Amino acid sequence: KSYSDSLLSLGKRAPSDIYGLDVFRKGAILSFQTNQNIPTPEDYKLGAGDQVYIDIYGASENYYEAEINPDGAVLLENIGPVFLSGLSIKDAENRIRDKFSTIYDDLKSASPKTYLSVSLGQIRSVNVNVVGQVEIPGTYSLSALSTAFNALYAAGGVTEKGTLREIKHFRGNQLIGTIDI
Repeated sequence: KSYSDSLLSLGKRAPSDIYGLDVFRKGAILSFQTNQNIPTPEDYKLGAGDQVYIDIYGASENYYEAEINPDGAVLLENIGPVFLSGLSIKDAENRIRDKFSTIYDDLKSASPKTYLSVSLGQIRSVNVNVVGQVEIPGTYSLSALSTAFNALYAAGGVTEKGTLREIKHFRGNQLIGTIDI
């Protein structure tokens, strides 16, 4: 039995002669786990399942913790629904500030004594379909902050017949971009 055959019989793959393929395989030295402990990226769009923290401080104090529902809104006590789906965290903060300014008069004044801060708590999961020449094609539940690298790693990497030169990223049947790893 050859070394490659022995590895395959143990459920492991033989090292690849193709540069870069081994990086995504399970048990590789690198790990492509999403770091959840980072500031919210400016281009991150809020969606159903994201948790939002609203902190009101200064002359008045209050704290809200709300999850965006499937309709795209958070339901806030004494305010009602506030639609946030599709907004950046900055735009969401402005919309929430507009809603709360009916209760806290000086939130929008030139020299406020009450302040409002919005931050992202728990991040939603998204389903990602990985198809083509990958070891384990399928649908994976990943963090909304995941990248193409995270999806490739979850799928076990590209097969020997595949390529790292032209990986296509689709969202809603639209080509978002092509990645050359």
